[in-house]
Amino acid sequence: MKKQEIKILLNQIALKKGIGFTLTDSVIESLAERISNLQETDRFGVKSIIDSVSIYVKESVDFTDTNYLIDQIVDIVNKK
Repeated sequence: MKKQEIKILLNQIALKKGIGFTLTDSVIESLAERISNLQETDRFGVKSIIDSVSIYVKESVDFTDTNYLIDQIVDIVNKK
């Protein structure tokens, strides 16, 4: 359940930022797996995992306007 919720949010981020060519379904699957296995995280931790996909994402994508989506991912991971 947690992983599926994260995948939905990652898809929304990919659409909003126009990086669907980089965040493909298989990449999103892998990211969601990594994130859902965390015991706890913060916004920086989630962004770091997303940035690990490619140098393009790390250097070129400003996630500021998607912080509300990233915060939702953080909430899912940190939910007890």
